[in-house]
Amino acid sequence: MKKGLSGVMAIVVLIGYLFFSGVADAGTVSFAGYSMEINGTAAETGGVLRLTTAGGGQAGSAFIDTPFMLDAHSSFSTFFQFRISGGNGSGGADGLAFILHNSPAGIDALGATGGGLGYMGIPNSFAVEFDTWTNSGYSDPNSNHIGIDVSGSVTSLATYSAPPDLNSGSPLYAWIDYNGITHLLEVYISNTSVKPDSPVISQVIDIYSFVGSQAYAGFSAGTGGLANVHDIEDLSFTGPAACTPPPSGMVSWWRAEDNALDFIGANDGTLMNGATYAVGMVNEAFSFDGVNDYVQIGARPDLVMTNTLTVDAWIYPTGPGSSIHGGIIVNKEGEYEMARYPDGTIQWAFANTVPGWTWINTGYVAPQNQWTHIALVYDAGTVSTYANGNLVHTYIGAGSIGDVQPAENDFRIGGRQVGDQFFRGLIDEVEIFNRALSGNEIAAIFNAGPEGKCVPVLTVNLDMPTGGTVKGGGISCPALTCIEEYSPGTSVILTATAKNSYKFRGWSGCDVPLRNKCTMKMTEAKEVTANFTGIYNIAGKVVNQTGLPMPNVTVTLESVAGGGGLPPDFVVSEAIVADISRLVVTDIYGKYKFTQLPNGSYKVTPGDVGFTFTPPNQKVTILDANVPGVNFRLMY
Repeated sequence: MKKGLSGVMAIVVLIGYLFFSGVADAGTVSFAGYSMEINGTAAETGGVLRLTTAGGGQAGSAFIDTPFMLDAHSSFSTFFQFRISGGNGSGGADGLAFILHNSPAGIDALGATGGGLGYMGIPNSFAVEFDTWTNSGYSDPNSNHIGIDVSGSVTSLATYSAPPDLNSGSPLYAWIDYNGITHLLEVYISNTSVKPDSPVISQVIDIYSFVGSQAYAGFSAGTGGLANVHDIEDLSFTGPAACTPPPSGMVSWWRAEDNALDFIGANDGTLMNGATYAVGMVNEAFSFDGVNDYVQIGARPDLVMTNTLTVDAWIYPTGPGSSIHGGIIVNKEGEYEMARYPDGTIQWAFANTVPGWTWINTGYVAPQNQWTHIALVYDAGTVSTYANGNLVHTYIGAGSIGDVQPAENDFRIGGRQVGDQFFRGLIDEVEIFNRALSGNEIAAIFNAGPEGKCVPVLTVNLDMPTGGTVKGGGISCPALTCIEEYSPGTSVILTATAKNSYKFRGWSGCDVPLRNKCTMKMTEAKEVTANFTGIYNIAGKVVNQTGLPMPNVTVTLESVAGGGGLPPDFVVSEAIVADISRLVVTDIYGKYKFTQLPNGSYKVTPGDVGFTFTPPNQKVTILDANVPGVNFRLMY
C-alpha cells in the first residue's frame, strides 16, 4: 500500500487519492476467453488486462460479466498470471487484488485508489490482496505481502510475508483454491508456471457468509502517491460445479428437502423415532441420532432388484453407529444393504450365491465429520464400490439377488428391520437405480457436489401481475413470478385467466401453446411468460379554430407498431389480430371514443373532405391507465 504520510500532507493524499470509488463503468472487453466489464482506469491492451497505468491516484477493476451462484458448500479455483512493473519500479505502489463480490454495483464495482487497491469499499465481498506497500493504518506487515480481505476492508484477516518479490517487474503466477465443504482457502504463488506443492496461506473461512448467494469474479488495483503498472496476463477461473442430469434407470430418489418423499417414484418415506433434517450436502439431509432413528419406506415391490442395482448417497457420519456393526446407510432387509462400521469402513451384503448374505469389508474408510459420496453397484454378481467418484473396491461374485428373510422386506434409510444398527450423522440424496451405473455417471454425481442432480424448475412470469392468474401443475400464480420443481419428464398444463378488465394476449416460451392453455414437458429448467393486456379507451373532441365542436367528422385509429404496440419479438397466439384499425364518426358535440383497446401505441387522425387538421394526427401510447382526450382543431 501507499507510503504513510503525516500531518497535512496525509490529509491531502487521502482526499486526492483514497475516495475515488463507487461505480465507474468503462466498457466491456474480451480477455483470456472471458467477457469482462472494465471500470476506472482498467483497459485491455495487447492481450493484457491492464488495471492501472504508471500514473498516480488511480483505481481500476475488471469483472467477468456473468455472476456464478454460491451456497454454503460451493467451491471454486482460479489461476492467473500477473505482473507489477513500471512507474516507480521496485519502490512503486500499491498492489492488486483478486475479488469475489455481490455488491449492488455488480460488474461496475470499483473501490478506493491507493492503499484501497481498487477494492476498499466494495461490500459483500472477499479478496486476496497482493500488496506492495506498507500502510500501518491497515496493519500491513511490510511492503511485500499477500492478505485475505473481506467486506471491502483492506485490513487483512491473514497475511503471508516474503513471497516472491511482487514488485519485481517479472511475471508471477498465483493459484487460489477454495473447498466449500471444508471451507479451506489455499493460496499459492510462484515465479514459474508450475504450481507449488504447498500453499503460502491456508485459512478456514466461510466465503458464502461474506459474499452471499451469487458472486462476480475479477480483479482490482490501485495507485496513490507512488505508482506501478498492474497487469493481469492470463486467467483461468472455475466456479462451482453445475448440477448434473439424473442418470436413467432411477427408481427412487429421496432428496430429504424437509420431507421424506420419493421425488422420482411413489416410495414415500416416514421419519421414525425423532429423525429430522439438517443442512446437507445438497440443501437439506436426513439427520439421525444413532440411537433408534431411521426413515421407514416399507416393503415396496419396485425396490426388489435381481441382476443389476445401483444405490448411492452422501453421508456425514458423526459417530460410530449403534452397534458393533456400525450404522446402516441403506437396507432392503434380507436382500441388499450398505453400512459404515465403527472403524469407518464401508461394508455391504447381498443375498446372492457368492458371497451370500454376509458383510464384505471394502477397506475404504469414510471419515467422521466429513461428507463422502458412496455408490454401490451390483452387476450380475460383480460388486463395485465407489467413494467420491473413484472406484475403491471390486468383488467378483455370482448369482442374482435373492431374499434370505422373506418375512421381513422393509426398505429403510439409517436403520434396518432386523437388529440394532442405526446410523449416527447425516444422510443425503439417497437413490436407487435398476441398472448398473458407469464410473463416469457416478463421478458426475460426485463432481456436482452441492449442486446435486438437476431438478427441472418451471418459472412462470406474469407480464402484468394485476392482469390475471396462471394455475396448473402445482402453480398458483397471482404474483409477478412463481417457481415450481418437477420430477424429470413431468407434463404440466398451465391455464391463464384474465381479470380486472384485462385480456390474455398469449404465451412466451411455451412448449405447446393453445389459446390460454400451455403444456410444458419438464425435462430441464424452463421459463414461460403469460402476457396480459389492459382494456382501455381513447376519447376526444374535434373542434374548429374557434373551439366549436365539429359533428360528423370521421376519426381513424391505427396501431403504430402492430398488435396494439406489442414488443416486436412477441409472438401472438392464433386468436390475436396483428393490427388494429378502426373508424368512428363524431357526434353532434364533436366527440369520439375508441373502446376495448389493449395497451400499446396508436395514431388518431380526424379527416373531412376539404379540410385539414393541425396537427394532422396524434400519437397516443397506452400503458396501464386510461388516456385522456385527444383534441384537434380545424384549419381552413
